[in-house]
Amino acid sequence: ERSVNVTEAESLQLTVSNLRPEATYSFRVVAYNEQGPGESSEAIRLSTQPE
Repeated sequence: ERSVNVTEAESLQLTVSNLRPEATYSFRVVAYNEQGPGESSEAIRLSTQPE
């Protein structure tokens, strides 16, 4: 499992690097504010293309 922290995001997209070809990954989003983390989004599963 890997986590990416983005502070003060100015965009609604994120590029994730160093993914393996023909692999499936799961992603979730958790928003944080002064009161702490919110609920996690549902996981979305994405597959990478062959090289």
